[in-house]
Amino acid sequence: MWCFLVYTGKNTVLQSNLITPDTPKTAAVVLELLEPLFGRGHMLWIDNFFSSPELASKLKIKHSTDCVGTLKLNRKNVPKEVKDKKLEKGEITARHSQRRGVYRGDRHLTTQFHG
Repeated sequence: MWCFLVYTGKNTVLQSNLITPDTPKTAAVVLELLEPLFGRGHMLWIDNFFSSPELASKLKIKHSTDCVGTLKLNRKNVPKEVKDKKLEKGEITARHSQRRGVYRGDRHLTTQFHG
């Protein structure tokens, strides 16, 4: 384990200079914890509570950090074709945009951003 933060709700104080008023709280937690590791070639494996396509893009583009993880269907910017496709058991669908990919199987949805 690299680091941890006891999240006590919306009043949790996060002090990273990377966090703006527009940064979602879950993304802010990730940025706070990973800031000392940025630019070192690490890959973050993340669960669906924290992940989003925007966070994956920001980690890669601004901080040279790859990100792979599960993703909730109701997150912003999940491609409509992936979100709305009716899947049979064992079937998958995917969409790619530049270096970001969103993959969905009959049980899981993942996102990744890599170079």
